[in-house]
Amino acid sequence: MKSFPSRLHEAGYTTAYFGKYHMGEENDDPRPGFDRFVTHKGQGHYFDTEWNFHGTHRKVITGYYTTVVTDMALEWLAEQQNAKPPPGVYC
Repeated sequence: MKSFPSRLHEAGYTTAYFGKYHMGEENDDPRPGFDRFVTHKGQGHYFDTEWNFHGTHRKVITGYYTTVVTDMALEWLAEQQNAKPPPGVYC
């Protein structure tokens, strides 16, 4: 069974996930269907969480968890400003 991110990706959408995944406390590997997957092991920390950036590298980002994850998501959305939906898909 395919996940909805995989189906969106196959349809040409660019997909991303930032934050707590809650599906495997010690497994923070990238999940299928996401172009960008940024998460961490376990619950994270209120401050200074170590993030796994799509399986390429880990980095502790200083700051309050909610602020950091929001900033990462907004930065990614800003990068997508010029992205277009796939042909025949209308939002």
